[in-house]
Amino acid sequence: MTLPPLAAGVSEARGWDNVMRHIMLAGKHLPVLPESFRSAGNKIAGCQSNVWLDVNTEDGAAPFLAWSDSKVIRGLLAVMLEKAALSGPLTVGEWQEFLQQAGLERYLSESRTNGLRYVIAVLADTK
Repeated sequence: MTLPPLAAGVSEARGWDNVMRHIMLAGKHLPVLPESFRSAGNKIAGCQSNVWLDVNTEDGAAPFLAWSDSKVIRGLLAVMLEKAALSGPLTVGEWQEFLQQAGLERYLSESRTNGLRYVIAVLADTK
């Protein structure tokens, strides 16, 4: 499986500092989620950082919209949004395989990994 550009950049980075830098730079590609979407109904429960996810986009421009107050989580969301835009809806297993292939899991803290599990559960539930 070929990785999309943002994930490939993260995957090719060497060392914790460079990986985190690439993840945070990927976050600059994430469109800002309008305040109106940052509601309690879109907030992902269980995440240590504030994370909002809207999977009911009507304009068809993106499979989901997301935002976090954490730069690292924003970067991860940008990588995931890029993958979803290219691949369409994925199962939990497909998301986990993608994150493993991109080499992300080895650089994430336990709390970030747990938070991503909650995001993936919501995304996979919409499939």
